[in-house]
Amino acid sequence: YSNKKYQEAIDCYQQVITLEPLNTLALYNQGIVLSDMDRFEEAVKCYDEVLKRKPDEAGVLMSKALALSKLNKHEDAAGCYYEVCRMCPENMDAVFERGVELAEVGKYKEAIECYEIVLKNNTPANKCAVPISEVWRYHAVSLVNLGRHDDAAKSYTNVLSCSPKDEKALLGRGAALMWLQRYEEAITSYT
Repeated sequence: YSNKKYQEAIDCYQQVITLEPLNTLALYNQGIVLSDMDRFEEAVKCYDEVLKRKPDEAGVLMSKALALSKLNKHEDAAGCYYEVCRMCPENMDAVFERGVELAEVGKYKEAIECYEIVLKNNTPANKCAVPISEVWRYHAVSLVNLGRHDDAAKSYTNVLSCSPKDEKALLGRGAALMWLQRYEEAITSYT
């Protein structure tokens, strides 16, 4: 696997599974390899088999959610992330990713709630792998989608406090300010 010989890795894992049908580690690893090969439907089947035997495996749920997202099954992915959040409320990555998936299906209010949990609870002990500026950006985009341009402009300002030259945030802030007819501020954001 580490040499990117994915098919050989799958064959090895399949041999282990044939000899030890209850070996969830081999089944999980096979799912990881299948995901790396963009064979997401097959990967989801592996993860489902593991979860039948070990339903509280947060890592398996995270992997399944990612594969479901790649299949554009965002609602299902959000459900997996919800289960991880239920089991491990301190997992800010799962909270953030759940927000992303909810936004993908137009559930912006719920997505914003997820981003705000991350923004409130992102501490060294509960660190989100995604930079905080990215969380603010996703927050801002969901606010724009709800027509909350003033709040979105504030969120974009928070992105810029972390990353002053962030072009997406500068453009987003400018657009939000234009919606609010605050044209001079918008021009400053664009330049």
